[in-house]
Amino acid sequence: MSDPAAAPPAPAQRLLVVDDDAASLHVMQGLLEAQGFVVVTSRSGSEALEKVVDADPDLILLDVGMPGLDGYTVCEILKADPRLHWIPVLMLADANYSDVALRCLDAGAHDFIRVPYEAEELFAKVRAAVRTRQRDIAFLENQSRLEAQIATEEDRRKRQTMEATFANLINERPDLESKAALIREHLPHVLGIALFSVFAYDPVSNTLRLTTTNNPRLKNLSGIPLVRGTVMGETVVTGKPVLVENFSASRFSRPSADRPYARNSCVCVPLRIENRVIGVANLHDKLTGEFTPADLIDIGRVCAFMASALENAYRNLHAYHDAVRDRITGCYSRLYVEEHMPRYVKLAKRTQLPLSVIIAAVDGTGSDTRMFDVTRRDVILRNVGTFLQKQLRDTDLLAHYPPEHFLMVLPATPGDHAVAVAERIQDFVAQQEFGPSLAPMRASLSMGIASFPESGWEASSLMEAAARALEKARAGGRSGRAVAPHVVPVRPGAGAPAGAAGGAGAGAAHKPQA
Repeated sequence: MSDPAAAPPAPAQRLLVVDDDAASLHVMQGLLEAQGFVVVTSRSGSEALEKVVDADPDLILLDVGMPGLDGYTVCEILKADPRLHWIPVLMLADANYSDVALRCLDAGAHDFIRVPYEAEELFAKVRAAVRTRQRDIAFLENQSRLEAQIATEEDRRKRQTMEATFANLINERPDLESKAALIREHLPHVLGIALFSVFAYDPVSNTLRLTTTNNPRLKNLSGIPLVRGTVMGETVVTGKPVLVENFSASRFSRPSADRPYARNSCVCVPLRIENRVIGVANLHDKLTGEFTPADLIDIGRVCAFMASALENAYRNLHAYHDAVRDRITGCYSRLYVEEHMPRYVKLAKRTQLPLSVIIAAVDGTGSDTRMFDVTRRDVILRNVGTFLQKQLRDTDLLAHYPPEHFLMVLPATPGDHAVAVAERIQDFVAQQEFGPSLAPMRASLSMGIASFPESGWEASSLMEAAARALEKARAGGRSGRAVAPHVVPVRPGAGAPAGAAGGAGAGAAHKPQA
């Protein structure tokens, strides 16, 4: 059994005694302090109202008959204040007052004591009132705990519902782009954060590639090398979340680094599939306070199903890239052209800029393999494809049409500039030697050229015009070049596309490497 003497003593109850008579006030103070109470005194009603908040008494003993603010008025003011109405009040009233009991209770008093009083009556009524106060405090504390529990349970249910909805939505999206857009829209609400960024990790190149973010400072960020000693670097290497509660004082802080975040804590969580880290999620600026270790549970749960959804999207994207890339040359395939060529034409119509298409054939590498066997043909095609990729702009499209055709789509390039590009490429390829130095091979290109809108108004007609021009070029022998005739007039009201007549603006847009 525990020793009662070892238990800490209960704190003494604090009483506020208000009486304008100094002698009466002194006597009552002495009696109550002898009983172990802490007594704060006041000589007027206005002074009592000034002291009551700081004193925070367990009980107020209030004389009724005071000049200025009398006891009834003071009691009514106390009971009207939501901060103070829980404090019990004992009124001290002269016994000659016939209606004292009713007036005290009407004013909100807990009880009253007739003056003169017996000390034992005073002590009994004080203790009873203090017990009432303690019960009220216990009731309020229990009520607060219950309300907090209810609020916590409601928050938990809301969070579970929000997370389940988010998980269902992100799993329903088939492609990476739509999943990234959904994450960008909903993740801040789900986790209660202001800024985030999600990166995919490539273990082969050891780089991080931005998947999605709502941080405008990062939207143009592409692949970045993984650096040890950074938050993301440690997250990828350890495969564990990194919580930085005070970034400025952490080992990750850099003196010259610009940190444009409202709060000083951040969390970086690995996106894991079994034992593999496929990416990281950076979270900044928690909406309520700073990040704490307790937050990692909810964050980890959300990032777990986000990782699963992104892994499926990454797999689909890789499968798509495999499908739209030619195995021999690494260029885009016919499938990709059929999907994207209408977009190039649509853009040209909307911007009223020219568009040219070049179809090139590597002479002697087609079905007639008397000059080249299959292995030698693949070497030629691979080298020509690599050369063409270097010559074209990032905005141009290059595709390989097996067995021996290459397609080049040149936005913002009029027909006469496309002819110049074709001539330059033909001359350069004709001078190159491909394959091993002991058995070098040479190749030549025949080309058909068509331009929008002169040779065709739609993607299909433009491609057909370029194919017919190629047939005409090959009919004249090796290294032929032909331009599709202008058969489609500019549509009425549409206006001539800028640079269609070979304007300087469009021509300057395409400068192939020598």
